[in-house]
Amino acid sequence: MRFRALLLGGAIALAASYAGATERSFTYTYETPVLRPGQAELEPWVTYRTGRDEYYRRYDLRLEFEGGVVQGLQTALYMNFSSTAEDQRDEFTGELFRTQSTNFQGVSNEWKYQLTDPLADPLGVAFYLEGTFAPQKTELEAKALFDKHVGGAIFAFNLVGEYEWEYADSDTTYTYAIVEADLGAAYELTSAVSLGLELNAPFKFYGTAPPGAEDNAVLNAGPAFRARFDGWWVATSVLAQVVALKHATSDHLNLEEHERFQVRTIWGFHL
Repeated sequence: MRFRALLLGGAIALAASYAGATERSFTYTYETPVLRPGQAELEPWVTYRTGRDEYYRRYDLRLEFEGGVVQGLQTALYMNFSSTAEDQRDEFTGELFRTQSTNFQGVSNEWKYQLTDPLADPLGVAFYLEGTFAPQKTELEAKALFDKHVGGAIFAFNLVGEYEWEYADSDTTYTYAIVEADLGAAYELTSAVSLGLELNAPFKFYGTAPPGAEDNAVLNAGPAFRARFDGWWVATSVLAQVVALKHATSDHLNLEEHERFQVRTIWGFHL
């Protein structure tokens, strides 16, 4: 009887510690855990993108502060920046020229509500809402999050819907919707380290499109790595474009609106 009580106590403690931990196993696929009320984290993000039809290098930088609000609910505030170097073709001469730009991409506000826990319940379920507001665009995003832990294995799936208004100038606004599926599977090699695979498939549908733009979709895939340390953690994914599911521009890939390679790293610091 005493042994059963110890086992039950250990399981409850494990579930409680897991419910308060938000170390990510993937960087594109979200998991369901949220911070407990009063907990907070600081998360810098860096995403490097390269490989289009012409020379293209881009860094997307995000600085996120997130905190637990009430049991099962957390919120976050992001500051977003980008730095891009790319070759463009002169519309009159046809010659290529290189441009460089660094832009403030606005602020984002996230709300995430966890309904069930991936360890204590048959399936972890959470819902996620995010709004991004910038001088050049407005973006609304919703996600349904699902995950499960089985022994040392971690599985996660996201279904994402997004709508964006992009303000080209005072008279022109481009609009489009994105429907995206994200899938991650990983195995915990130790209590601190996991290694896995991540898939990312965004489908983009234009309402009002820039000249020459068409609806498109691609499949990205690659390895994901996470390491946990005392007071902080780091997760990295390296994705390569596998195939253009709609509107290929270069053999079987789309290298007009999507990159051949993406590398994303997120650091999390417990405050």
